[in-house]
Amino acid sequence: MKQQTKLISSIFILFTFFNSFGNENEILWNQVAELIASDGGAGDSFGSNVKIKGNICVIGAPQTDVGNSFYQGKAYIFENNGTYWNQKQILISSDGKESDNFGSSSAISNDGKFILIGAQNARVEHNFSQGKAYVFENNGTNWNQKQILIANDGNENDNFGSSISISGNISIIGAFYSIVNYHNQQGKAYVFENNGTFWNEKQTLIANDGESFDDFGYSVSISNDFSVISAFEANIEKNQNQGKAYIFQNNGTNWNETQILIASDGQRNDQFGNSVSIFENFCLIGAYQASIGENIYQGKAYIFESNGSYWNQKQILVASDGEIEDFFGISVSISDYFAIIGADGNAGDQFGDSVSISGKFIVISSPNAQVGNNKSQGKAYIFELADIPPQINIVNCSSLFSSFECFWNQINSSLNDIYYQINYQTNIENWQLIQSPILIQNVFYQVFNSSFYSKITGNVDYSIQIRACNTTTQICGESSNQINLKTRIDSVNNLNFQSYSNSIQLNWNYPNVPIINSIPKLNHYLLSYQILNSNQSTNISISNSSTSFQINNLQSLTNYSISICGCRTEECLGEDQGEISTIQIQTNQKTTSSPKSKTTTIVLAIIIPIIVIIGIILTIILIRKKRNQRYKFQEKEQEFIDMCLFSDEN
Repeated sequence: MKQQTKLISSIFILFTFFNSFGNENEILWNQVAELIASDGGAGDSFGSNVKIKGNICVIGAPQTDVGNSFYQGKAYIFENNGTYWNQKQILISSDGKESDNFGSSSAISNDGKFILIGAQNARVEHNFSQGKAYVFENNGTNWNQKQILIANDGNENDNFGSSISISGNISIIGAFYSIVNYHNQQGKAYVFENNGTFWNEKQTLIANDGESFDDFGYSVSISNDFSVISAFEANIEKNQNQGKAYIFQNNGTNWNETQILIASDGQRNDQFGNSVSIFENFCLIGAYQASIGENIYQGKAYIFESNGSYWNQKQILVASDGEIEDFFGISVSISDYFAIIGADGNAGDQFGDSVSISGKFIVISSPNAQVGNNKSQGKAYIFELADIPPQINIVNCSSLFSSFECFWNQINSSLNDIYYQINYQTNIENWQLIQSPILIQNVFYQVFNSSFYSKITGNVDYSIQIRACNTTTQICGESSNQINLKTRIDSVNNLNFQSYSNSIQLNWNYPNVPIINSIPKLNHYLLSYQILNSNQSTNISISNSSTSFQINNLQSLTNYSISICGCRTEECLGEDQGEISTIQIQTNQKTTSSPKSKTTTIVLAIIIPIIVIIGIILTIILIRKKRNQRYKFQEKEQEFIDMCLFSDEN
């Protein structure tokens, strides 16, 4: 039970990190099932690898004998019927041989249609331990072997199939023992893509800085367009076996290495990357041999978060009750709000050797557990999150302009305190949470079944999901079905006018739509005008980059009705027509002049000040000229007086 306590406490530590509300209420996980193989035997190691997705759980037993083939291996499918987890099917490879270790890795597609099982020691022709992977497809009743995957450049001892992950129609398979350019055990990973019929090898991934004995591909995980691939024995400078992890991103054509993740406090022999898991923009990496103080091999786990461009180390996770040789981080899994971290320690049953989480369920392996008298037969345990709201089903979402309105089915729950999270995304953005949706029916929670939101952008494709959340624990149920819609173009902003005797000048700002290269995302504007109460209107198409237009040849002293809207298409009909803005204007009297052209206005603005200045200068010159003439007259007059006085004296 010691390991179980550690595991649950590890979940709680990460919960407080993921929960943006900072709620630290204790989260309860109840054991709901103990899984045992119906045909199990001693030494099977049932639970060496476990995966869970929705109501499907796969348990690998790679050391199981099949007939006289020792260690050929099997995988067991368990299915939840809503109440119990029951063994549904036993998977065995069609071409299995002794020591294949079928079941050494596994992956389940999101829709549960495909299950991939690795057999890392399978022989391919004369190549021992080259490895294979097997594709099983669900026909609605059973999973049938569909295809065998083999690396095109595979060699002996590659261990292809040692790790597997799947997301959508893409699968990544590790081969950590592969030789690369004479580098023994450098490792590779292979990308396979499903074309609807077959899974085809698409690309081989190799670390750009790879070296011998890195073990690249030992653990792999994929989520949408990002994958993380570990090289847990890579050297970092002088630190042997410190370990690395590599981020690869899909650009639509190829997967490219974009970043190397290294622990900020990494040390020799940490084996950072012995287990990895990625979910959307979070990545969880175990370093199960990391020492903490004097506690050798206590173990750590690291959270990395993507900001859209770069993955940054966000947090170091350490068990609150950690001890020497706990090996905390020997297995990791992350999904939604939670991460689960195994710490199998020295216990004989190896509880926590492999873990997986999906929604409200956790599966934890105990491959060395004794069943009856069978030593090391193995077990697995299913835990369920308590007090989690049920999944919502969206009935309908309707698009308005820069808004949408959604309706969903009322949920049946014993919880008395529920709120809703409404998330949306465009085709170029990550999911965004609407922080304060407007609930149309703001009454007791059970009839909260509709919401309106008005702060999105017009003329954009959106996807919408809703989920119910427990107010006390801040834990949310599974996201609803996804609804896709396209918003209509909003009305133009700040529409204003200036009326003249025979024309009207309109001005406006762009509507609330995406701006691409300084031009709004719409086809054109449609302007329509008519004499008020008249049945005859005139339509004019205006460039999408315009923000003004002058209507000429109008009647003076006449009332006009003018409307304008943005258009998504040339036809501008139905939902392709944006929200219409309408104004009523009366033209001025006939004596009022129409607005002069911009050029004329500029010329007049320049000429008039010049004329004024010239007038001032001429006035000054004229005044000075008159003043000079007056001075000259006065001088003549004085000369005459002087002459007269002189004559009198004589």
